[in-house]
Amino acid sequence: KTARHFLLEIHQPERFDNHKQLAAYLGLAPKVRQSGETRREGGVLRSGRGGLRATLVEGCWRWVRDDAEARAAYGRLCRNTGCPQKAIYALARRMAVNLWCMLTRKQDYRPAAQPGAKALRPLRAAAAARLRRAAAAPILAPPPIRPKLGLG
Repeated sequence: KTARHFLLEIHQPERFDNHKQLAAYLGLAPKVRQSGETRREGGVLRSGRGGLRATLVEGCWRWVRDDAEARAAYGRLCRNTGCPQKAIYALARRMAVNLWCMLTRKQDYRPAAQPGAKALRPLRAAAAARLRRAAAAPILAPPPIRPKLGLG
């Protein structure tokens, strides 16, 4: 579901030059306030594709539940940030960047070499196959937008 929604919303992943543009488009990039040499990074910039962002966050909760590597990354991010919501948003950004890289480079998911990664290879192969099937499925046009009729 997440990969299909990502593909439907992004449609042409090659239009983004880098992962930072993708994150900004999705609203998963940090706010940056800069004046002279002072640079402050704030919370997440919540502009962009809200529906896709919500789908990515929900997909990340499932990813954390089902994948030991994602669970370890989530735990590490929770310890570093002190906030589960920040950690899951960081994983949502990571998932979006992984999906974008897989689509633009036409490669399967390849995590960084870590202990125990070999045992997780069958799970990743299944996830990559689901993404390929979602990419091969016909893309349906979104429903037409109906204007809101207000009284007054």
